[in-house]
Amino acid sequence: MGPPAPGFTGALITDLPINAPHIKCSVAMPGHIGTSIASNFRKIHSGNDSDLLDARQLALARAGLTANGTDVSAMSDENILKIVAERERRFREEAPITAAARRWL
Repeated sequence: MGPPAPGFTGALITDLPINAPHIKCSVAMPGHIGTSIASNFRKIHSGNDSDLLDARQLALARAGLTANGTDVSAMSDENILKIVAERERRFREEAPITAAARRWL
């Protein structure tokens, strides 16, 4: 069994067998679409619209890199910022499909 269906569709999948067993429901999830969601998420949760990371975000980025096996002990804050910015860029620009192309699917 795959991951749970999101929101409304998940509720339908649970409810339909009980209340309308003749109706079936499924979810088509397109996968990775290149958007700015990664950088927007960071900005919204920090309350800071800047591309710069605050001290808490830098600490979280360092911890995440360390957890993934990267030695960050000699990295400056600027190096960490470059890594985060590059990951956000790759998420947006190197996705298998862009948000603009997704509209046509």
